[in-house]
Amino acid sequence: MINAYPQNQYQWAQWGLIPPQTPQAYSQMPQQMPMNQQPVQPDQGLPTIHRVVWVQGREAAKSLQLAPNENVMALDSESDHFYLVRAGQDGKPKPLEVFSFTKDDDAETANYVTRKEFDDLKASLEALRTPTANEAKEGE
Repeated sequence: MINAYPQNQYQWAQWGLIPPQTPQAYSQMPQQMPMNQQPVQPDQGLPTIHRVVWVQGREAAKSLQLAPNENVMALDSESDHFYLVRAGQDGKPKPLEVFSFTKDDDAETANYVTRKEFDDLKASLEALRTPTANEAKEGE
């Protein structure tokens, strides 16, 4: 088991801990901190959206204030577009990505029958099922 302790004031604050106040306290901590610890890289797929907001136009989307590493989906109330607004680790905005909503026409369209067409079909089927007078005499 590895006992990992923060190595500086920044890491103590980042982990939500209160650092020791005396230098002796640092020397009493076990020194089993893993060396060359690499940060965990996020999946390279779609970014995680932290919040969704409504904006009025592209300029309003560009002017959103973001926290470092934040991803926001901005829905445009004036057009059929939405924007992916992202900030880097240093809080600087990344280039705005613009998408448009389109109707998916690939879905199968249902074929409907009117009530009159259904009743006509039903009557013709009933006529086929009901034996006529000539057929009834032949069957006797």
